[in-house]
Amino acid sequence: MRRKDAIRQDVFGKLRAVALPDSRFDYDFDNFIPDFAMSPRALERLLNLKLYAGLKLIFTTPDNSLEGFRARALRDGIRQVISTYGIRRGMILLEPTSEVKHQEAVAATLDGMERLAQQGVVRYLALREVQRLGQFDLLVTGASAVCTNGVRVGKGHGYFDLEWAMLRMLGVIQEDTPVIAVVHDVQVVDEDLAPEPVDTIVDIMSHQHARSRSRDAIPGPSESTGTSSSQACWTRFRILLTSSSLWRRRWCARGNRQQAVTATSEWGCESVDSG
Repeated sequence: MRRKDAIRQDVFGKLRAVALPDSRFDYDFDNFIPDFAMSPRALERLLNLKLYAGLKLIFTTPDNSLEGFRARALRDGIRQVISTYGIRRGMILLEPTSEVKHQEAVAATLDGMERLAQQGVVRYLALREVQRLGQFDLLVTGASAVCTNGVRVGKGHGYFDLEWAMLRMLGVIQEDTPVIAVVHDVQVVDEDLAPEPVDTIVDIMSHQHARSRSRDAIPGPSESTGTSSSQACWTRFRILLTSSSLWRRRWCARGNRQQAVTATSEWGCESVDSG
């Protein structure tokens, strides 16, 4: 059975033909998950799911392929939490206020939502604030590739797996909270890849097909380790704290040391070595 890096490279070769380039990374798929031709068709499949009508609060990853979904969710009055790129500045809450909905196309982009956060129109969240939001109804992510048994292959940095663990540890998602990956058909790999202990299993929504994972056939991240959910989530979260140290140093370098100390304390980053 192939390793994830081999799957990535195989898919990247096919993805180039349908992907839309990023303004910064062009076609460097190691650094971003692209939007793609016919992504509106995949979006329509997602909107037609029965669960969509009942959504109140969702989490989405900062992937280009989800811009259309984020804009539509705002229009439909759904609150969204989005992680910043590389989780370097924590997370952002998009409230479907009239001011935000008036500029939904801008708010749905990474640069746009961060600019609105800097203007005070939307806001950055500390972990305690994420927890106070309550239960999330759905998680939506992009992917570099997804195997037909639901094993997601990301860029290789582990950000989404860490985000899932963080939200689970906070108690705002459960083991059975739906997780949907929006991808192009070329990103769907007809292979049953054995999940690693930290892998998040997803349902697949592409522009041509919808595939549901067998929730009983593949263990979740905590089950596959043979440890309790809290233990598994804490292990994954420790890695998140390490990756957050770069965000802390950059924030402090901008002259906001006191705010950074306060915020990173809430994020649990005070024990991270800043060296």
